Amino acid sequence: MNDFPSSGEVTHGLHQMEGFLYWKAEETGARREAAAFSEEFPWLSNAERHEIAERYFRMRMELAATTTRHIAKRHMEIRADFEDALQRIRRRAACGLTTMIFSLSLLLTLLLLT
Repeated sequence: MNDFPSSGEVTHGLHQMEGFLYWKAEETGARREAAAFSEEFPWLSNAERHEIAERYFRMRMELAATTTRHIAKRHMEIRADFEDALQRIRRRAACGLTTMIFSLSLLLTLLLLT
């Protein structure tokens, strides 16, 4: 019995880890930006600056989520286009190869008959 994960499972796990690390980096950056932005208002109370920082953070994370979904959607569109183009190239190559084999077979038959 094989206790090792399959190649597909490993790839899936790596993609999940990559997504997790990406999102954690987004959160860290958003928190840093929110804190820096709220510090621009020194006349506000700590509670007010905290509220501004939290709102900034939430807006920034909503933007990151929207952007990530857009990128993922576009990635899937481009992948589908690429796969379609690759399939057309494969069909053309197969047709060309079939034509070449048929032509060579015909030529060889004609040469053998003469």
